Amino acid sequence: MNKLLLTIFFIGFTFLAGFSQQIQKNFYQTFDLNDNISTLKFDFPCKIEYKRTSNQRAIIETFVTWNTGNYQLLDYFIKEGEFNSVSVNLPLGMSFTQKKSLYNDIALKDGRVIKTTVNIVVFLPENFFLESDNFYSRCVNTEIAASNPKKGLEFK
Repeated sequence: MNKLLLTIFFIGFTFLAGFSQQIQKNFYQTFDLNDNISTLKFDFPCKIEYKRTSNQRAIIETFVTWNTGNYQLLDYFIKEGEFNSVSVNLPLGMSFTQKKSLYNDIALKDGRVIKTTVNIVVFLPENFFLESDNFYSRCVNTEIAASNPKKGLEFK
């Protein structure tokens, strides 16, 4: 009977430990896009997915995945802005980039190293269209924007 209980406990512990190995959290940042902003440039060293929105703001959704189960520490780093995007005003528009390098692993006091994976989804207003990689221009006429080839990029 003791072996059966020990076996069930060990299997349950292994099962739960597998779930706590990776954690993920997502958060949103919004940026107002005034009429005088005609271009947007995104400079993120990670996977970026683009979607359309009827809103007149750029919305950046960031998914952060860690290889450790410490959710409170991930929440702390997100609140401190470790993975935030910042906007830089350019003569004709805005450029978006990460506040800090995404590939800096975080070393803890106990010697563990936390590896991060970051994926970003950008929601763009309907009147912006792709001109080159990660570079978007505002189009006053939405018919022109809709007919412009998007180089394989589909907005949902």
